[in-house]
Amino acid sequence: MSQVRITYWLADGRYRRKRGKITGELPRHLLNGVDRQAHSLSENPIYIQSEDPLYLKTPAQRLRWLDLTGNMETDPGDVSFEENGWVTPVPVPPPPAKGEGLAVLVEEGAIYPVSCLPFSDLEARQKEQADTHAEAYALAAAREARSGSDNGLMKAAMVILLGVAVVLVIVIAIVALQSRFGEQPLPPVPTVPVEDATGAKNTIDGVNPWL
Repeated sequence: MSQVRITYWLADGRYRRKRGKITGELPRHLLNGVDRQAHSLSENPIYIQSEDPLYLKTPAQRLRWLDLTGNMETDPGDVSFEENGWVTPVPVPPPPAKGEGLAVLVEEGAIYPVSCLPFSDLEARQKEQADTHAEAYALAAAREARSGSDNGLMKAAMVILLGVAVVLVIVIAIVALQSRFGEQPLPPVPTVPVEDATGAKNTIDGVNPWL
């Protein structure tokens, strides 16, 4: 996740600064979560934020376009030309040797930041916005599904239902095994015939003389 400084250009000439981030879910957009804004990065609006800012003029002085270009075209204002007819332009600062970070400049409430591209393709912008809407809708649906699956009550209910299902399966298996391999009936116990009392007494009287 990359942090980018956003400078919002207000209508009355003022500006304000916020911090945005580039995430893996929407890599083509710069997200400002505080103001709930998203800015497109398709036109390469990010520039390197130099460590030491360059101040061209004091706020009390005006900076003309002629001071930046050094063009020979005359300016109706009080511009002092040199002997060769040129105006000494403001010296071009060297590229920053050490970058402090990344930054963009965007108008308040705009989708597309200020870029170095001279023209913008309106048809490409419309197609990009349609693709972004579909992508954001899919991400929102996936995020909602994940949040629903992380609910503790839902997890507890699923565990209980799973336990009940396992118990029912075990009970059905036990009943099926008993019906298939149930206990076989025991064989009948043989009965010993009982002699009557007279026969038993005669047998005892016959054995006693021998004893």
